Amino acid sequence: HLSGRKSLGLKAMTLEILGYEMTPISDLIGKGRKQITMAEVPIEKASPYAGADADFTLRLYPIVKEELKEKGLLHLIPEVEIPLVDVLVKMQRNGISIDTNLLRKMSAELGEKLAEVQSNIHQTIGHEFNVGSPQQLSDVLFKELRLPPTKRTKGGFSTDAPSLESLKQRLDSGAIPDADPKAYDVLDSILGYRQISKIKSTYVDALPNLVNFKTGRIHTNYNQTGSTTGRVSSNDPNVQNIPVRTELGREVRKAFIAEQKGWTLLGVDYSQIELRILAHMCQDSGLLKAFHDGEDVHNATASAVYDVARDQVTPDMRRIAKIMNFGVVYGLGIFGIQQQTGLKAEEGRDFIETYFGKYPGIQDYIEQTKADAARDGYVQTL
Repeated sequence: HLSGRKSLGLKAMTLEILGYEMTPISDLIGKGRKQITMAEVPIEKASPYAGADADFTLRLYPIVKEELKEKGLLHLIPEVEIPLVDVLVKMQRNGISIDTNLLRKMSAELGEKLAEVQSNIHQTIGHEFNVGSPQQLSDVLFKELRLPPTKRTKGGFSTDAPSLESLKQRLDSGAIPDADPKAYDVLDSILGYRQISKIKSTYVDALPNLVNFKTGRIHTNYNQTGSTTGRVSSNDPNVQNIPVRTELGREVRKAFIAEQKGWTLLGVDYSQIELRILAHMCQDSGLLKAFHDGEDVHNATASAVYDVARDQVTPDMRRIAKIMNFGVVYGLGIFGIQQQTGLKAEEGRDFIETYFGKYPGIQDYIEQTKADAARDGYVQTL
């Protein structure tokens, strides 16, 4: 399957499909400091290399075209992908302005904050250690604070975010009675430290260095074949993963600015797009009605599942209904619901059953998709 291939480059596809290993460009231009440009390669070496590029492109063309035709994907090239190239090229060339002064100021503030959090952790523990070292952190958590071991890694026990979050939740529920009373605060501080540290290094410190000196803007690379689902990805820098739900992430986003006075940056988002697509695909009458009537679909779900009138839905009911609307569709189980909503296991189970009871078309769609996957060995998007 095309999207499952490790690389979509000509050489990789030639090897995989035709079983022929093409000459790597490094054989012509070398590597590292001694690397030359293609203009310096002698004609007698460059011409067969260039000829092979054209030759194998032509040989691959009918094979790949037939595969796309078999899978009913041929229309995507002229109707979706090629028209999008011009848009992405324009976006990439235009780039976006950032407020480097704001980021430098933020960097200094975050540096102070990291030092303060680290100092607090050291004071709580009673000695200094490197918070960034998994080995030293592991010793503090599992030997000194008597926390139960997490999954085993090469260096000891895992101190990754999911492991620490899980320990924090277990402490909070009283499930680890032997732990040192300081453990909860230390875990909380370490997770906070990591969040600040990651945003500082990935965005706050890195973005100003990526400004193009000619344009004064950042020009990220948009990758059309970067994800299996067809979503566009970006790199150098990846501007799609800046957190939006945390105060810190929102501060970083403020650094992206409209360059000239009177210009505005406009943020546009589809309203509940996944659920609209789901309604179209599963044709559940309840979900379709909510959209056709122009209702707030999370409110409608809360009303249906909690069995209250639409105007009696509380913000908390809506919040849980929203988690369920998106979560259940993506396979969120009882444990996941517990983690995200704070509901007990039996409450989560009841909620899922009630949810599917109100929207049976969704459950039928999910089960049908599983059956399709078992039969065909793959599933496909709309």
